[in-house]
Amino acid sequence: EGFSEGRWWVQDPSSTLPTKCLREEDKKVVDLCCAPGGKLMQMRDDGRDVVGVELKGKRAEKAKENLRRVGMEGEVNVHVEDGRVWRPAGAEVVDAVLVDAPCSSTGTGRRNSDVMGYEGEDLKELTQLQFELVENAAGMTKVGGTIVYSTCSLLREENEDQVERFLKELELELDPIEAWEVKGFEDCLLKGIVRIWPGDDRDGFFVSRFRRVKK
Repeated sequence: EGFSEGRWWVQDPSSTLPTKCLREEDKKVVDLCCAPGGKLMQMRDDGRDVVGVELKGKRAEKAKENLRRVGMEGEVNVHVEDGRVWRPAGAEVVDAVLVDAPCSSTGTGRRNSDVMGYEGEDLKELTQLQFELVENAAGMTKVGGTIVYSTCSLLREENEDQVERFLKELELELDPIEAWEVKGFEDCLLKGIVRIWPGDDRDGFFVSRFRRVKK
């Protein structure tokens, strides 16, 4: 009751964490892979100035539909663009970028039994896509700003290995997530990174946070 009237929306508990890892001062935020829109709604509900980017038109329409349902359509713009190349107008820099990246979705098996495995060249292409999204995110984020990278994958190649590559190749440093920021998931925090294994009531998930620096 109340869903169609826009009084609430549905998210897996794990998927609510990335936006909670934004800093309080991160007011102007880009969600670079925004469909179906749950994180957009979270951030707007927190009072942030949010822009969404989504490559696929049908997925972008789903995000817009959800924004309309909760009365946020006029408050959040969703651009149908490739997040690897899209930038804010006028070369503007933003406070933060959320990259909830396309992934193998291997953490969602409890509710998505047809999850396909990725290996070889397919996995290589996927991890390269993830890297290019974060690379572009770094390019539009102000020095000192925040980038949150997350997946619903269980694969190290999409998670810890990516963190190592970001730190090596991009102007980013790890900004450790603290326990108070992920209440209820404190036991999933290791060295400032959240690694959630699937359970009866939650998907597998990975969340890491970076600060944009000038190297």
